[in-house]
Amino acid sequence: MSSLTLLTHLREHKVVRIYVPVHGGERLKLDCVAKVIKEPLVEASFVADQLPVSQIDTTQKCLLSLDTGEGTLSLNCIIEEILGDEKIKLMATESISHEQKREWFRVDASFSVKYWPIDEKGAPKGDTTGGTVIDISGGGVRIAVKECLPVKTRLRMEIELTEPRIEKVTCICRVMRVIRTFSGRSQMGLQFEDIEVDERDKVVAFCLAEQRRQLRLKVQIAGSAH
Repeated sequence: MSSLTLLTHLREHKVVRIYVPVHGGERLKLDCVAKVIKEPLVEASFVADQLPVSQIDTTQKCLLSLDTGEGTLSLNCIIEEILGDEKIKLMATESISHEQKREWFRVDASFSVKYWPIDEKGAPKGDTTGGTVIDISGGGVRIAVKECLPVKTRLRMEIELTEPRIEKVTCICRVMRVIRTFSGRSQMGLQFEDIEVDERDKVVAFCLAEQRRQLRLKVQIAGSAH
């Protein structure tokens, strides 16, 4: 099991992202504190009332994910045992490494945006539509939408940030990636193509504030696991 790279990072308690399978075929994204008990066994601890024990589908694998700064290490795991309302025991089965070197760090977020398609000269060429941010960085944003625009579509977007203070950002984006689903929650990955320096600074300031908020949450989770 030495090939399971992520396990070497979990010899001490680490806050990691976990995708827990629940009945209905979905996976619930949570933060937990994970530590190797004895390879390949891992114990994952959660804050109170976070883990939906009755909904967990133990016939499916879950995924642990850790951002190392150089990339993301992921680990497929079998759910060996539910140890109560706040802990589960996992058996690691497969390690996955994703190279994710990025110019900008990205944070999870959830707030509304407005956007409308424009032509190459910046003139509007479609109706205004709303979406919900999934994650954002100084270089772009991923949003949930009802209908995706074609890849390479140019659009103008209004973003209302909430941290560290309420700020409105207007910029021009380019659709770089689309993920279409039948659940009414398709996704578009957008790159900031034309954004003023002070507007980008507002986005980066939001990301820093949100990163600090999420770090405080992770510290609370780590503290509750001891």
